[in-house]
Amino acid sequence: MTQSPEDLKCEEIFVNNYQRTQSGRFIVKLPFRNESHDLDQSYSQALRRFLSLEKRLIKMSTVYAKYKVFMEDYLGKGHMSPIPSHDYHDPQSYYLPHHAVYRHDSSKIRVVFDASAKTNNGHSLNDLLITGSKLQSDLVSILVNFRCLPVVFICDIRQMYRQILIHPQHRNYQRIIWRNSPHDNISEYQLNTVTYGISSSPYLALRTIQELAKIYADQYPAASHTLLHDTYADDIVTGSVSLQDALNLQQQLITLLSLGGFELAKWASNESELMRNIDDIQHGAPVLLDNREDGFIKVLGLHWDPQDDTFGFSYVPRETNCTKRSILSNIARIHDPIGFITLCILAAKRLMQKLWWQGFIQRKL
Repeated sequence: MTQSPEDLKCEEIFVNNYQRTQSGRFIVKLPFRNESHDLDQSYSQALRRFLSLEKRLIKMSTVYAKYKVFMEDYLGKGHMSPIPSHDYHDPQSYYLPHHAVYRHDSSKIRVVFDASAKTNNGHSLNDLLITGSKLQSDLVSILVNFRCLPVVFICDIRQMYRQILIHPQHRNYQRIIWRNSPHDNISEYQLNTVTYGISSSPYLALRTIQELAKIYADQYPAASHTLLHDTYADDIVTGSVSLQDALNLQQQLITLLSLGGFELAKWASNESELMRNIDDIQHGAPVLLDNREDGFIKVLGLHWDPQDDTFGFSYVPRETNCTKRSILSNIARIHDPIGFITLCILAAKRLMQKLWWQGFIQRKL
């Protein structure tokens, strides 16, 4: 695939500037388009949006409590650090507004940071960054490969973004405003890791995983191939032709990723031996599956039963007025990337075709 000049520059910035800590963790720089970063004052807007967010959170006590836990986890793990009070309101820094993303039926929330917020001169951090080339593996190829292998397993790279450090020189572009209570003083923090909401973050995260795989390809060939071809975002969906090969791949993946400071969690497999093997390898690291739903486990948006090694579908249509728009919306929500239920979707589309045609005839009459 031909890369644009910007994509090539983004790759050059990554290759020439990434570093490793003594423990092996990666440190990367933000891929700015130009040497001069044309950003203006952003503190006042970030403060207004934080105060508005705080008012909304006060009215949603459960979400507010989860928000605090999330931020405490960020701070406790060193993924963000407090700014000394004498350095507050720095006009050269960029302040990221933030908000919660959550589902009403889920016990978890994620805090997302808004790097598209404009500064006084109309530019945002995302405006100045190169997004980078698309590194995501093909979803259909991953799922087809998963179906073709007799012994399979899935897992994900735990908090993948937050295991990659941003170079200290660029952390002043990742400042936030926060306090645990309206009775506390407003405090400032800097985010130390690759961050959700910044346009270059998907590239930096996937490129780091690919670099780790390439560095250790000779030592861990099976794991390297899996990270390069059987990984979608932070989800690893893979397998082998035999149980022994799958056990070897499992061991290689855990070892290889640990060399970059990454940890695997949310394991599932159609072979119980693979699941029993995890505790011995990871020494008590979290393996709990919290993506189980109605006996199924979500695999790249599909429902998979590891015991029967079968895919299934669960679909609840939205309760809205029955219009052509609402029917189209419900059809679009059916996720079937490799065509398991093509005939069902085709029937729904035929229904839409008849509705449109009927409307056309009525207008003619």
